[in-house]
Amino acid sequence: MSALDNYTLGGEWQVPLTGNPGTLSVVNLNLGVTVTLAVHHRTYGSETIELTQSGATVSIPLDGIDAVTITASSYPATILYLNTAVPMQLSTPQTFAGSSGGGATVNVEPVGLSGAIRSSVVTVGALAVALPAATLANRRTLTVQAAPDNTAVLYLGGSAVTADETATGGLQLAAGASVAMDVGGAVLYAISTVAGQKAIVIEGS
Repeated sequence: MSALDNYTLGGEWQVPLTGNPGTLSVVNLNLGVTVTLAVHHRTYGSETIELTQSGATVSIPLDGIDAVTITASSYPATILYLNTAVPMQLSTPQTFAGSSGGGATVNVEPVGLSGAIRSSVVTVGALAVALPAATLANRRTLTVQAAPDNTAVLYLGGSAVTADETATGGLQLAAGASVAMDVGGAVLYAISTVAGQKAIVIEGS
């Protein structure tokens, strides 16, 4: 992808960037549409950047960035790439024929996992614990199941999650229930009202 290419985004778009130097700049050319960039850094984890106004611009140094996923709050959405210092290639087969002032509608399906799968079991009690204690390198997905023989509900959320239905109460998983998330490097925590509960965790990168 060359600089100054104008594209109509028809669906989620993912770019693999591992090992590339330079800077990627993205401009939201839409009125009333939010363009969201989900950026994953191999050391620092994930960050979400939202361009909420027409003309809003973000520049991302690519050093250490593994991938960027671009979505929009509604489609079609037009985005402009500026000052791209490296060739940009889709991580699934797809052809771009756009050029400055032109465009091409793209519909790209989410990219499958290509790294590692890791499973673990975490004991959960009255204090919030990370799921798991150490995050899988370059993690993209996380699935958590409450062990089928649990006797109490697991509550999932951030580090301040509480085992209740107050403002800080978490997503509730009864015994045997599960949830899957595209969390990247973000850390998910669990807590319960009863000690000795189990969370079965599957991570993918």
